[in-house]
Amino acid sequence: MSWTSPSIAKPSSSASRCCSRAHANFLLAIVAFWIVAVVGSAPLHQCLAPCRRGTPAAEAGLHSGLELTGVDGTQIRSWQDVNLQLIRRLGESGTLEVTAKPFEGGAETRYQLRLDDWLKGVEEPDPMAALGLTSWQRRFRRVLTRLPVMALPPRQVCRLVI
Repeated sequence: MSWTSPSIAKPSSSASRCCSRAHANFLLAIVAFWIVAVVGSAPLHQCLAPCRRGTPAAEAGLHSGLELTGVDGTQIRSWQDVNLQLIRRLGESGTLEVTAKPFEGGAETRYQLRLDDWLKGVEEPDPMAALGLTSWQRRFRRVLTRLPVMALPPRQVCRLVI
């Protein structure tokens, strides 16, 4: 005669399938995040919006539609690279060389921006704003405006989520 504890019951096959799917989803999420961390994501292009009048960027001839490709001879790939190069020049006088090309394609052009004790002694400097550089991002049309509210029984929600 076999004896089984009433508190320990064998899980049903649907419950075990549900748990195995949850584990599989969890592992898939870990793999997906790992791939994004290793491969990275594509940075936004360094496209300029219209430069404010009277700023060093406007006086040098920079205008909207240009993509920044270099600062002081260093190739840049993101707005973070632009900011890092600009921060290195805080408090300096002289010229800052910015290389840019039209976003739609074309030849690179060099622009000389004048710096005179640039942001020297400023508590919280904003290098891009001080030069008159503002980023421009292409606007995308919104495709999905609102998600429909689903009123499903809990069992079907579990199947959808897991």
